[in-house]
Amino acid sequence: MKRFLIISLFLAFAFTLSAQDRDDNADPKLYTIVNQAIESRNLEGSFDLDLGFAAPARGVYSGSDIDGDGNYEIIFTDYANGGKFHMFEVTGDNTAEWVYSSPGIGSSSSTNVRCVSVADLDGNGDMEVILSVNGSAGTDDAVMGLAIFEYSVAADSFLAPYFSNFDVANVAGNRYLIEGFDVADVDNDGVTDDVDLCPNTLEGTEVNETGCPIFSIAADNFTIETIGETCPDENNGIISIEANENFNYSTTINGVDYEFTSSLNVENLTPGSYDFCISIDEKNYEQCFTLEIIEGTTISGKTTVKNQKATVELASGTAPFKVFINGKIQFETQAPTFDVNVNNGDYLEVKSSIDCEGVFAKQIDGIEELTVYPNPTTNSFEISVPNYEANNEGVLNIYNLNGQLAFSKYVTIKNNKVNVEIAHLPKNIYLVSLELSKSYSFKIIKN
Repeated sequence: MKRFLIISLFLAFAFTLSAQDRDDNADPKLYTIVNQAIESRNLEGSFDLDLGFAAPARGVYSGSDIDGDGNYEIIFTDYANGGKFHMFEVTGDNTAEWVYSSPGIGSSSSTNVRCVSVADLDGNGDMEVILSVNGSAGTDDAVMGLAIFEYSVAADSFLAPYFSNFDVANVAGNRYLIEGFDVADVDNDGVTDDVDLCPNTLEGTEVNETGCPIFSIAADNFTIETIGETCPDENNGIISIEANENFNYSTTINGVDYEFTSSLNVENLTPGSYDFCISIDEKNYEQCFTLEIIEGTTISGKTTVKNQKATVELASGTAPFKVFINGKIQFETQAPTFDVNVNNGDYLEVKSSIDCEGVFAKQIDGIEELTVYPNPTTNSFEISVPNYEANNEGVLNIYNLNGQLAFSKYVTIKNNKVNVEIAHLPKNIYLVSLELSKSYSFKIIKN
């Protein structure tokens, strides 16, 4: 792909400068042409780049690592000596070494080289040094315009230059000077091609400061699930990771390094919080997560008993639940709250689906075995005795408050009930005694 150069023509002298932090010490340097010699200045002072021979400098560039060795270069133009450029490599703080001087471009000192820039003009991954070549009409016509030196990383050297020349016939008899040019942003990514390391980026792609696409993956690329500890002190929690896109992922969980491409299971984890990040090193990508491994639990809950019905409310435990009365299974349920019929003395047990969660158990005591209704009454009342089999017989005695026997009869339990007629008794408060296998006493009010 061709790169476009924007060129300015002037009839005046100009000096150039370039500002960069090229020695990685976080101190920006200002590289300037001072009295036709290149200097580097910062707040700490300056240092000179010594060629060892006279070379009037007119342009300087400090923007690229041309040979790809991790060190940046400073390039400046040589106004004399047939027109050429010299390249220094920054090797440390305020330290640079000469690495290359180009051959002379023209045969006349009037073929002066002023401006310099660097770009990958042909998009092949190798950088070019671009020079403006000036002169007078009729002098070195073949090299009036731009001289381009491509550095081949494979060959580890500069290739022979090629030229982009002006039609000097239109300026015959006049002297012209190229005092400035720039490299266009051909892929329209907002990064000019002199520093664009990815010059063929598709339009609309988000790029970084070097013009290369910013790597990203979908926010929901990872599906992460946790399985809590099955039982207390088992330390068998699990973190499971599934990735939609395959890359060389790496992460560290609980102090252990892991690598995976699509899925990962991390087992035998203790309960607690886990902070970890998943990285793709070659893409300079990282996404972080915080997860919780839940501690194992035991089955627990509470029971309330009323009218021979126990209501169980489980606070913890894993469904389904099996319900036992006196060792015999009654039913199985997924619900954490349920009712079960019970009698005094019954032993209620609830077991979860995980044996190590234990058993929730309740001894049923204190059920009100005998109820009287209505009380007060006018003519009769009914005694409910649910814990007795049908046709059980007993003796009913009714006493007034003076302890005198007011009424007595034999009774038979039918449908767990005893009906008593007292219409013949006067209005009063009476003490009733019912003798079955157990003795029961209660008061009844006759209106």
